[in-house]
Amino acid sequence: MLDAVHHAGRPRPVAGLASPAGRVVAKAWLLGLLTHTALEDVAAFPTALVAREGPALCDAVLAAVGDDAALDRLCADGDLGALAARVGALAGAESPAAVVAAVETLRTVLHRALRSDRDAALAADTGDRLAHVCAQVAITALTGVAAPSAPASGSVSAASATAPGLDPRALVARDLRAAGASATALERVLEGRGKTPVAVLAIELDDLERLVAVAGPTGLACELAALEGALTHAGGEHGVLVREEPGRWWLIVPRVGTDAARALAQRCSTLVGAHAPLRHHVGLRASIGVAVCPDDGADATALCGHAEQGVFTARALGVGIA
Repeated sequence: MLDAVHHAGRPRPVAGLASPAGRVVAKAWLLGLLTHTALEDVAAFPTALVAREGPALCDAVLAAVGDDAALDRLCADGDLGALAARVGALAGAESPAAVVAAVETLRTVLHRALRSDRDAALAADTGDRLAHVCAQVAITALTGVAAPSAPASGSVSAASATAPGLDPRALVARDLRAAGASATALERVLEGRGKTPVAVLAIELDDLERLVAVAGPTGLACELAALEGALTHAGGEHGVLVREEPGRWWLIVPRVGTDAARALAQRCSTLVGAHAPLRHHVGLRASIGVAVCPDDGADATALCGHAEQGVFTARALGVGIA
């Protein structure tokens, strides 16, 4: 199904590229940043920081183009999250817009370095993947690095990192299928379902990159926290909301069949659309995939795969829910 893809909305890794050394890319990035710096500000630009930390960051981004595990390391709770969060400091950025512009300059430099004129399909895939990787770097830079917290209490286990400012009621997990079956939120709910159905919704914001650029770190955290609160409420007393990463959630609701799951998905879509932080009061959009146990699968792998395929289909068709 989607075994080769970690997320329905994540472009596939592009492996085997002839990547330049991080120090070469860092130098080109520095020159690009200086090009956009006012002459009177050049003397204060943190050139030494770019020289010292830039090569490692560029090497990490290049690795993420070719590998999902390397991309996860650049997320807020990854071991290189602190490095990605330093983008603003390296670029001398004093505003969220400046951070986004610095990452865009890095993307442009990397795109030029990785571009293949001999294979149009490879060039397109590389560009898509690179844009996604740089968007993740921008998100990490703007939202900060997750601070460790105690595991969630209750009958459902979760990973132990919570992004600052986000709703603490949402459990956190890199992937519902990543840990052992007994340790995942979905498996725990499935184990206790008896003969009743369980609905699984994969909810992924389509506008996260625009929201990052428009709202800034404080506004982004507030908007995502508000959305998480609304989605948690929509799931009802027995529902479980799991944050896989900022802007991507799983909503697990026991004793909900197919028709009710579709209605819940529509309600969630409406809740997301009611938030209008973008310019001209434009509401946010989400792609939602729906899976119901046992109709669409009896275990976490099958249900997650079905819901992820729904996200991919909904986005491709522009229908919101699939």
